Amino acid sequence: MKYFKHLTAVAFVALFTNFSYADDISGMIFQGNEIDDALIVNSTVTLTKQTKSANIQKTKSERDIDLFIEKAKNDAAKKEEEKLRQEKLKKEEERIAEEKRKERQREEEERAQREKEREKELERRKEEEERAQKEQQAQKDHQTQKDHQTQKDQTSPKEQQIQDVSQKAPAQTLLASGITVDSNEVTNFSKSLLGVPYVWGGTSLEGFDCSGFVQYVYKKYEMDLSRTTYTQIKQGKSIALSDIKENDLVFFDTRASSMLTKAKSQGVSGTLDTIIINESDTGNSKKLYPTEPTHVGMYIGNGKMIHASSSKKQVVVEVLENDYFKDRIVDIRRYK
Repeated sequence: MKYFKHLTAVAFVALFTNFSYADDISGMIFQGNEIDDALIVNSTVTLTKQTKSANIQKTKSERDIDLFIEKAKNDAAKKEEEKLRQEKLKKEEERIAEEKRKERQREEEERAQREKEREKELERRKEEEERAQKEQQAQKDHQTQKDHQTQKDQTSPKEQQIQDVSQKAPAQTLLASGITVDSNEVTNFSKSLLGVPYVWGGTSLEGFDCSGFVQYVYKKYEMDLSRTTYTQIKQGKSIALSDIKENDLVFFDTRASSMLTKAKSQGVSGTLDTIIINESDTGNSKKLYPTEPTHVGMYIGNGKMIHASSSKKQVVVEVLENDYFKDRIVDIRRYK
């Protein structure tokens, strides 16, 4: 009976605790039968309490572990959710950036296309303008040729001389020192002074008047020319208009407008040295010839002269057969 009690105690302990404790109890029981019932009961109560405490501790630990695992799962889920959100955000940003890039590229292509079309339009307009200019120039040349032929048919002998000598191009000028220089050199030097302002009484690069200008040019090539038109016309040799050469000086009377107007009103054409007019008050015929020159220029070939013009306010090149000048020629002088 006592042995049965021992087995019952062992079974009870095994029921509420692990088998290691039961083994220990069983050993204690089978070591001797002298253990009394009180010891068995006390041992059983003690083991029961220990078992309950162990179960409580196990339950708490398991709960802590469950909470830790749950928290870990939640954290992992949140991290995964954040990762997905970031990836989605990144993709959206990349999509927007790509759309902007494509938009910029499209704008660049459109701008390039507009620029290309603008250049084509400018080129087309340029070609049209050049073609129009060529056509206008061709018409102008044709009209000029036609007018020239008409003028030639109507030109007086004096005017024809001016046109004829414009085709002559003498190559040299003889200086007072006996040295011969290229006439073009003298002409080119005079042209280098184009644009120098007109200053009455001027003889330097600060400004020239007409006689001061030709004196300055001649002095460059050691030709001693006096200061004013009134004395310059008395130097050198008088030359016929038909024999005019490069670097000859041409003198004019620019104050003869009233006499020329009077002559032309009588139906008389020509220049100051050829016109003869009838004085209305006396009825006498009088050769229209000035007593002294008022202007001078230097012939530079091709029917042109260079001079310091008071009306143009500077040194300029003008056509000698200009109506104003050709009608007022007084004399042509050549200097050695």
